[in-house]
Amino acid sequence: MKALQTLKSDFSKTRLVTITEPSASNNEIKLKIERFSFTANNITYAVAGDFLKYWDFFPAKNEDGSNASSIWGQIPVWGFAIVTESNSSSVAVGERFFGYYPPTEHCVMLPTATNSATFIDGSPHRSHLPGGYNLYRKVGNQVDTLADNEQSLLYPLFATAFSIVDLCASHDWYGADEIIILSASSKTSIGLAYAINETEGAPKPIGVTSSRHKIAVESLGVYDQVCSYEEIEQLQNESKCCIVDMSGNKNLLCSLHEMYGENMMATLSVGATHWDSLGVNASIIQDRTHQFFAPSQIESMIKRLGPQSFSEQLGTFIQGSFLKTRSWLKFDELDSIESLNSVYPDVCAGKVDANTGVIVVL
Repeated sequence: MKALQTLKSDFSKTRLVTITEPSASNNEIKLKIERFSFTANNITYAVAGDFLKYWDFFPAKNEDGSNASSIWGQIPVWGFAIVTESNSSSVAVGERFFGYYPPTEHCVMLPTATNSATFIDGSPHRSHLPGGYNLYRKVGNQVDTLADNEQSLLYPLFATAFSIVDLCASHDWYGADEIIILSASSKTSIGLAYAINETEGAPKPIGVTSSRHKIAVESLGVYDQVCSYEEIEQLQNESKCCIVDMSGNKNLLCSLHEMYGENMMATLSVGATHWDSLGVNASIIQDRTHQFFAPSQIESMIKRLGPQSFSEQLGTFIQGSFLKTRSWLKFDELDSIESLNSVYPDVCAGKVDANTGVIVVL
């Protein structure tokens, strides 16, 4: 079977590897991956692959079966898979699950903590990883192309947006009058703007994006103001701001920190759509800059709200947001891992249209 692997030392480089299709051993299940999304968010997983252990979920192998994980990584993706082989007493052949998968055609997992709706992959190599990423949710066997595409593409992004707003609100928005969102055309940023607009007492959202995306971002009507990266001097630096950084562009972040000075109340580093700028040495206000990790915030929300209330609130937000995207979002469906490899450079370089979501259907 084919697997897409990314060079850990240079995320712009990939390789296609033909590896032996796995088989399920004792208590394991084998899944055929049906469809998954691939966005700038996945490139963020590569950027943080070592720091946040994203490379550890699905270690890469060479064609001869030997370990390749010191050089190559498999970027996790969100999607759907169906069980084709089962040695588990609690998961049956034919059941479908939504969750975190490798960019391959098949994979093997070890179901633990199973119930009628979910299981956790208890594979030993995943025991140290965040529980939310090891959880798989059972879905209906009837494929709904639109619903499945929306779930694959938007669920992880909008869940992140939802948790960012919860964190900001719990800190009284850091005393900010406005939330400046960098890489405003990204799906996570748009979801964040949806969530801010639905939250009473929230500061106004300001979008900063590339000049080629500016008109499309303005047309969404979700930001109080939109400017390009070249126009940031138009921002009102006498206002107190909180920056949500989806871009990872340290040059841009440094400029904003210098512009706002003491009026920059907090920066949350979330994504890295401009991952190639991460190495720039920039002077930023370090004690007001925080790394945001969605799984940790979601776990905090579940503890505070309770699992049922959290699930209901998140579900209401996500379903409502799915409906909002239907006026502008289109899907580009690819039919193979090879096709994903062909468009990978565009995703990596941020060249995919802001209104397009890449879906791989196997």
